[in-house]
Amino acid sequence: NRFVFSDQFGTDLASVEAAFKKQEAIQTDIAAFEERLQNIMAIANELQTEDYHDYATIEARKKNVEMHWEYLISLVTKRRQCLELAYNLQRVFQEMQYIFEWISDLKWRLKSDDIEKYILSADDLLQRHSLIEADIYVIDERLKRAITDADEYLNPDVNIDGYRPATSEEIEMRSHNLQKAYEELIELSRKRRDLLEQAKVVSKFYSDVGDAEFWIDEKQQTMTSPDMGHDVNTTDSLVAKHKLIENDMSARYGQLENLTNQGETMVKQGHFASRKINDGLDTLKLKWDNLLEMSSNRADKLNQTHDYYQFFSDADDIDTWMLDMLKLVSSEDLGRDEPSAQTLLKKHKDTQDVLDNYRQTIDNLKATNLQVLTPEKQNSPDVQQRLQSIERRYTELLELSKLRKQKLLDAISLFRLLADADNVEAWIEEKERFLATLDPTQVNDIEELEVIKHRFDGFERDMNSTASKVAIVGHQARTLVQNDHPNSQEILDRINRLNHNWAQLRRLVDKKRDDLSSTFGVQTFHIECNETISWIQDKIRIVQSTEDLGRDLGGVMTMQRRLSGLERDMAAIQSKLDQLELEATKLEKDHPDDAKDIHNKVNQISSVWYELKEILRRREES
Repeated sequence: NRFVFSDQFGTDLASVEAAFKKQEAIQTDIAAFEERLQNIMAIANELQTEDYHDYATIEARKKNVEMHWEYLISLVTKRRQCLELAYNLQRVFQEMQYIFEWISDLKWRLKSDDIEKYILSADDLLQRHSLIEADIYVIDERLKRAITDADEYLNPDVNIDGYRPATSEEIEMRSHNLQKAYEELIELSRKRRDLLEQAKVVSKFYSDVGDAEFWIDEKQQTMTSPDMGHDVNTTDSLVAKHKLIENDMSARYGQLENLTNQGETMVKQGHFASRKINDGLDTLKLKWDNLLEMSSNRADKLNQTHDYYQFFSDADDIDTWMLDMLKLVSSEDLGRDEPSAQTLLKKHKDTQDVLDNYRQTIDNLKATNLQVLTPEKQNSPDVQQRLQSIERRYTELLELSKLRKQKLLDAISLFRLLADADNVEAWIEEKERFLATLDPTQVNDIEELEVIKHRFDGFERDMNSTASKVAIVGHQARTLVQNDHPNSQEILDRINRLNHNWAQLRRLVDKKRDDLSSTFGVQTFHIECNETISWIQDKIRIVQSTEDLGRDLGGVMTMQRRLSGLERDMAAIQSKLDQLELEATKLEKDHPDDAKDIHNKVNQISSVWYELKEILRRREES
């Protein structure tokens, strides 16, 4: 009874659980004792059945035992109920204690280490913090349940016959302390997340600054490269690459500016790493300024190197051009005749114009390419020697061009002279062949001879016209020789040959003229002889016609009329005969081949003349 009357179960779950165990033991004992009690009650009932004499005493004792038993059972039941109430509350208190310890553990874990040391691990720490926040979320649910469960015990109706396992003040204090601890945990978590977020931001900032510095260092290595190219193409490639870097720098500048603004904003907001942020910004700015200076210096050096190589590249182009021009102006091709030489001269004039105009290109090399070089480069031996070489070659080209022009003019003069000489010689050869067709010595017909003479007279007029051409060709030749033509000997040989052929033609013409004149004289002689013979024969016929006339007056008068003037004609015929004999003597001498015919013709005339005289003599005698 003393035990079951006690409601002091302890102030913690362990004590209550111990009390529970004792309660269980008591209830076990009571359960075991209940069987004995029932046996006793059964015996009492048997005694009553047997009508025990002192049953009244037994009945009184029986009722007393039953009353005490029921009271004991009610006390045990009440104690168990109180114990269960206390047990449930202690379990709530234990949950609250567990949550409190959990909160304390998390608060200890949330106590800010020197996060600045672990900035680079901010992402990892944030992941860990997220796990803590997940625990806090779980705690929040359990805390709410625990406080709700505890708040149930604040209800005055929650008691066992006035028994309450804890005072309201104790329950409220426990709930308050737990809620306060939780709120502190929430605040710690928030602050730590803020710090971690700041650390994450600054970690990203440091990473970006590190990337920027790495990029700058990488570009600085490029800027310090000694490679400036070895010709225009390689230098152009390097300049193009440098422009890409400059474009990249321009793009990067915006990123760096944003990064700088981000860092300055964090400093203004009082970031815990403000000092390091400022140091990083200062270092970044210093490196960027150095990169800008190095970029500018490299760009200047590349441009200077490019200008230097460009000068030599343009000089190479000029040399190549002059080499091509050298092939033109030093060409030995002077044409094969005057038209081809004239064509070459026209082309050479165009070449000369191009050569003259190219002076501007060389001047531009000096005015533009040379001027952009540094004074040191301008006065360097290789640049000056190259300029002198270009000037020397250009001067040589001008001299060679002038010389080629003169050669072409000389060639044209030579071709013109040779062409004129060839034309005259061709004419001479043609006329020689023509004269060969004119052979008056083989012609016996005066009319045919007249045709030959007519053709020969036309030829002589043509020859007189050609004589002026021969004179012109001779004058041209003398002029060229006097002007020291490079082919003077050839010209002399050619004109001498032409003069020889011309003289030969003239001799041939003179001979043909003499032949024609002689042949024409012989033929004229024969014609005159024939005419004289006919004349004499006419006179013979006249004399003979008088033989039939009578001797009367009419006949005599007719005869006198017919013979009138005969004496005068006879004198004329005699004079003609004398002339023909003289001419025959000359012709026989000049034309021995025709001497026999001439002699026969003279004899024929003499015979007819003799016949006429004999007829006249006989007529007179009769």
